[in-house]
Amino acid sequence: MDKKTGSFRVRDGKGTERRVDEYHDLMASGALGMKHYILDDGRKVTHVEEGRYVIDITREELILIDEPEPA
Repeated sequence: MDKKTGSFRVRDGKGTERRVDEYHDLMASGALGMKHYILDDGRKVTHVEEGRYVIDITREELILIDEPEPA
């Protein structure tokens, strides 16, 4: 089960702004586990370094443009 823990805006290589939602796996104990990220169109995104994300399927780079917002 996943728990949404925040969201933030990114910009792709074409200058288009997108939204990424941050989720944590919710463990049976209720503790938050691993983070994962989902783009507004449902594709998975990987965090590669501070402020940089990559769409898993296309390897297109996304750049963070604002501070993450809590869920």
